[in-house]
Amino acid sequence: DIRPFRIRHRSYGNITVHTDENTHYEIDGVSYGADEGLTQLDQMPAHTPLVALGRFDYRQKRFLAEEVYAGSSVPWQDSDILKGSVMARDGNELTVIGAIIELDDGRFQFNDEVTVEIDSATKVTKQGSSDQVEINDISVGQRILVLGTMRDENVMDASGSGLVRMRYSDVAGSVDQVSPLRVDLQHINRRNASRYDFQGTGIDSSHDAAANEYEIDSGLLSLNTLQIDEPVWVRGFPTPFGTAPEDFSAKTIIDASQVQAKMLLSYGKQGSVTAVVSLDTNGLLLDLDSASGRHYLSQAGVTTDLHDFASVPLIQPNDGHALYTISQHRRAHVYTRWEDFEQALESQISEGKQVVLVHSRGQFDLSELTLKSRNLVVRLSE
Repeated sequence: DIRPFRIRHRSYGNITVHTDENTHYEIDGVSYGADEGLTQLDQMPAHTPLVALGRFDYRQKRFLAEEVYAGSSVPWQDSDILKGSVMARDGNELTVIGAIIELDDGRFQFNDEVTVEIDSATKVTKQGSSDQVEINDISVGQRILVLGTMRDENVMDASGSGLVRMRYSDVAGSVDQVSPLRVDLQHINRRNASRYDFQGTGIDSSHDAAANEYEIDSGLLSLNTLQIDEPVWVRGFPTPFGTAPEDFSAKTIIDASQVQAKMLLSYGKQGSVTAVVSLDTNGLLLDLDSASGRHYLSQAGVTTDLHDFASVPLIQPNDGHALYTISQHRRAHVYTRWEDFEQALESQISEGKQVVLVHSRGQFDLSELTLKSRNLVVRLSE
């Protein structure tokens, strides 16, 4: 029975959900493997709520479930729901940031920080795994989904019959050491790493995790493409509370240096007459000293101050299709050829126009300090 948008009392047709040996089940707060999960599901009464997450196979025209949740494991089944990231832990109290709360009556709340109370009776599960886990596995930086009862706007009670589902967490930063992998973190679950309190994460206080030296267990994953100071994005789970080092166990490691980069330099409302150092067929070189606003390069959420580079990256024309724009007041002139853009910008600057802002997207090369721009915008003064 399909019931979209959490409509609980009407039917919108039906669908056959296919499973295989890799399908993971969580039923009434207990994790099961493929065959055992189907057996347990077969014993559930009719109209048991169920959520299947997976992908649609267009060749075979069927939906294949990778994760199945049923019974009290379904988020809106007679419980309040909280989603967020563990910022700190003190005993059995979790401080969760970025909390999204859905109350059992259908209302939503958005709180920056919420305290979640757990105890030894709280059920704990781990996304994509049938391993048995417990409350001590929940550590700082863990993304969680909690089923419990909101006592007030800032406290959720997940003790007793509550459930905490450990979801995949994401950490991003620059490579400090390749092997063993150590990262200078900027973000954990898209929140600034400086907001997280790692006290208690280590086997003792001297081994607590540190954002600027975050140690990652890469297992059998390849580290061959990583280089010092390049951005990296890792998905997995923080190691259980009080057991670091290492601080994080990786399931996926992405070399973010291959992700499109964004570079921005701002020269204030009045602009700068010295912003353009050089402009020719090789590219556009900008002056950093006269920048009075933001000046950074960002890749996959990892931001680097341009002062941290040996020089300002040279913005080069892209080898293939690209758009180069000169913006002024409410007008924008767009060019598909670098030569035309170069000529037009030189003409505007010679007439006394000042550069207010430069924004470029493209492929960044750290070793060459170049950015092959697929989209470049230069904003000029009026």
